[in-house]
Amino acid sequence: NSLTHAYYVELAKASENNPVAYYGKVDEGLFHTIVMKYMQAHGDMNKKHHSMGNHQQMSNEHQAMGNHTMPSSHSQGVE
Repeated sequence: NSLTHAYYVELAKASENNPVAYYGKVDEGLFHTIVMKYMQAHGDMNKKHHSMGNHQQMSNEHQAMGNHTMPSSHSQGVE
């Protein structure tokens, strides 16, 4: 069996209960094509900058929440 780009497009469609398939040959560059399909949205520098800012904000919020911890059951002296 050969996994071509056209066959991959069909294979990627939603489906259920498909048998396991093995491919002895894969179109050259297919992996790169598939990965780049999902990476194109991340190519804009403004979007990258914006998402990095959101990550920093979430990190700061997470650190602030770390100062408000709840006691665990292990620290209550249960024996």
